[in-house]
Amino acid sequence: MTQSPEQELEPWRKREREREKDMERQIAEQGYITPPSFLEMVKSFKTTALKFINQGAPIVEPAVYTDRLGECNTCEFLRRKNMRCGACGCLLEAKAQMKTAYCPKGKWENGMAPGRDDEK
Repeated sequence: MTQSPEQELEPWRKREREREKDMERQIAEQGYITPPSFLEMVKSFKTTALKFINQGAPIVEPAVYTDRLGECNTCEFLRRKNMRCGACGCLLEAKAQMKTAYCPKGKWENGMAPGRDDEK
């Protein structure tokens, strides 16, 4: 039986909700966020890279790239030491260039997380 796109996204949404709760707990207890595991970062990169390649490797305009990095610079999830996102683990200077990429927290103007239309 083939799943609908909504059904396919549900496990991802569930994991994302669990990760958000864990991040909130970490902030409350430790004052910082533990970055995603290596496996989680590989999965995130794979998804982002495949979408980017399958759509012809579109790059954003320089102004959009600058805006995206500006959002990242004010974000509580930024890991400044290596310019990685603490939520997804991506290298921001590369990901911010990809037109098909999105911010997992919905902070980029045109970058909503899948199924997260309620957040900006």
